[in-house]
Amino acid sequence: GNKTPLPPIVLLQAYGQLLAQNPVFGPKYLSLLRELEHTEPDNPIVLSAAARQKLSEGTAEATAAASKDLARAIKLGSTAPSDYELYADTLAQAGNIEGAIAVLKHGIALDPFYPRFYKDLALRYIALRRYDEALQTIKQELAFYPEDSFMRKVLNMAEASKAAAPGK
Repeated sequence: GNKTPLPPIVLLQAYGQLLAQNPVFGPKYLSLLRELEHTEPDNPIVLSAAARQKLSEGTAEATAAASKDLARAIKLGSTAPSDYELYADTLAQAGNIEGAIAVLKHGIALDPFYPRFYKDLALRYIALRRYDEALQTIKQELAFYPEDSFMRKVLNMAEASKAAAPGK
């Protein structure tokens, strides 16, 4: 039979999927990721994988580096909702809530049926006490997913917070 080797990027994605179920694939995954960081440094899939690896370190420096990788992955064409979600998280962790909001809005424009964008965006708005925008975001999500009990609770919380907020 024809034994054409899989492209390294396909292998990386496969190991990444397998790694979620079995840590035995960790060393192969990491070694391939390190190789691809040198041979395909502008590949959004490689940048995204590198960012996730850095985030697993849990340090502020690693999170900042991961944020840069995710920004680059998106700039170079990533359309993976999880890249937008993670990038927004890293920005929010660094105190840049407005930046996180912009990334989430961009994500929604790209994939309006990814419910976590709306949840994250609503919670960011609530954190900034921007209740009208939070309520609008929650209602958008509930229009797509009326069965979402979590967002119904967030809606009630946002309405109560808005009612209690002075001058709102």
